[in-house]
Amino acid sequence: MAVARLAQPVNNLVRRMSMNTSPKSSKIDKQTEEKDTFKILLIGDEGVGKTAFCKMFQDKSFSKDYTPTEFGEFSAKVTIKNKEYTVNLIDTSGRHNLNRIRRLFYSDVDVFLVCFSINNYDSFRHIIEHWLPELEKESQSSVKKLLVGLKGDLFRSRSTSRRLIRRLTSRGRNVTWREMQKVGTEKSFDEVMICSSKEGSEQIEEVITRAIQITLGGTGNYARRRNPNSEERSKCKIM
Repeated sequence: MAVARLAQPVNNLVRRMSMNTSPKSSKIDKQTEEKDTFKILLIGDEGVGKTAFCKMFQDKSFSKDYTPTEFGEFSAKVTIKNKEYTVNLIDTSGRHNLNRIRRLFYSDVDVFLVCFSINNYDSFRHIIEHWLPELEKESQSSVKKLLVGLKGDLFRSRSTSRRLIRRLTSRGRNVTWREMQKVGTEKSFDEVMICSSKEGSEQIEEVITRAIQITLGGTGNYARRRNPNSEERSKCKIM
């Protein structure tokens, strides 16, 4: 689809999101504490699972079929400590020919989810080579960001055969949890998490909840990192 054909619907979406976003605040103050609507932007390569993440959050549905997405808006509510929050997820295309349009959505974002696929090492490498440089150029340095490994069901080496792993990793080897931990620390991510849309909405809501908590003044949990293949791991891994 040509950029020209996308311009009008994209402008409408950008305008609508700007109206739904609370005013900026340079620090955690009363205004931040009373905030009840959050804009969360997903960025990352094509095909890593961003749209499936958004659909599971909003519709509680999962489809194995892959349909390339240009841009989309998803919305749902979450409750944290008896307070209800509205979350607007913006699903962006990973296509490089849409870079200019994607950057229109960077304004007034509360949290960025920088996404990659567990079974696609190239998508992880591109975070360093492309997505973080774009994020640093187009957003404020103080903006919160989470490193999110999608398709986490493929991470479970104990339940996934070597033959299946080889078939699923046609775009490169799997990403290891140590590599995620290293990038999370070196690139100052506020949190590093792994989840699977295929396994239900609970894991997706954990990521969203953590993103909101961090925005409201929480800190990262690097001290609680552990090997996600351990018996103690939760369904959604926080490293």
